[in-house]
Amino acid sequence: MTQQAIKPKQAGFTLVEILVVIVIVGLLATLVGPNVMKALFGAEKDTASTQVLNFQGVVQQFVIAERRLPEGWDELIEEDQNGMAYIEGLTGPPMDPWGNEYEIREGERRNQYEVISWGPDGEPDTEDDISSKTAREGDRNK
Repeated sequence: MTQQAIKPKQAGFTLVEILVVIVIVGLLATLVGPNVMKALFGAEKDTASTQVLNFQGVVQQFVIAERRLPEGWDELIEEDQNGMAYIEGLTGPPMDPWGNEYEIREGERRNQYEVISWGPDGEPDTEDDISSKTAREGDRNK
């Protein structure tokens, strides 16, 4: 007697099953995607608001100690003659969530200033800018 080789039944997915999964994933992406994008944009904006307020506090410490505004981020990042740095752990200017450098802008009066993120568009003086002044006002309105 010769034994016939028994072929195991091949396991796999049918084309219909794969198409059903693709349709379900597509529907989920269509329904959930916009909400995820809104949440992501909101998180970036909240992060920038928090950071401008934190950096505003650092600039305020510098102004109190030095009686002048810093001439750039280097003065806040690098150690002074006492071995102190106002911001530790940075090797370059701080960047906002959209990859733009925060700016320290001098105010109208002496020792008045604000820290600004140019927002998602990266353009100065547009509606999406986030400054330490507007971030503080936004906290009061919550």
